[in-house]
This record gives sequence, structure tokens and C-alpha cells, in this order.
Amino acid sequence: MKVLIVGSGGREHAIATSVAKSSKVDKIYCAPGNAGIGQIAECVNIGAMEFDKLVDFAKENEITVAKALDIFYHSQLYELMSNGVSDMHCMSDEYLVHELINEQKEVNG
Repeated sequence: MKVLIVGSGGREHAIATSVAKSSKVDKIYCAPGNAGIGQIAECVNIGAMEFDKLVDFAKENEITVAKALDIFYHSQLYELMSNGVSDMHCMSDEYLVHELINEQKEVNG
């Protein structure tokens, strides 16, 4: 699977680090990314708010949102967020990514 991470901060770096550990991920892109993220992913010179360019890039590289959204909307994390859990901001992004990955491992075997 190919992954496109949008942003250039510490959260995106944590997400890229966690995603890179998955055996299901073949390629990671980050737009726009930064030097640290560039050690993990291929940085793409597209701004985070350049939506048309992001969509075009995703289409050209056969990156689909459907699979990512399906995983997210069927996760325990989404259920917690939709129920208004107020302390979600206390969890680190890397922890949340690990939780999603672990949940998918349980679901998919």
C-alpha cells in the first residue's frame, strides 16, 4: 500500500515513523514534509493546503483514500472520537497510529 501524509510537523513525523513499521506499506510520501520526515518518506513539494495538487498527486501515484477511510471509520479510535471522549488530546499521535495498526492486525489476522 502507498501512503500520503499531509503536513510537515512533529505529528506527521510520528505518523510516518509508525507507518514505516507496517509490512503492508510499500511507499510513504509526505507533502510537503521536512528534513526529518525525508529520512523516512519521499517528500513532495506540495503545500498542505494545495488540495487540487494533493488529489492529482494521489491519483497519479494510485493512492486511494477509500482504504484509509474504511480503516479509520471502522476503528475503535473513531468510535471513541465520535462519542466525544474529551481526553483524546492527551494521547500522542504515535500512540494513536499504533492503536490503529494493532486493531487492524486483530481484524485482518
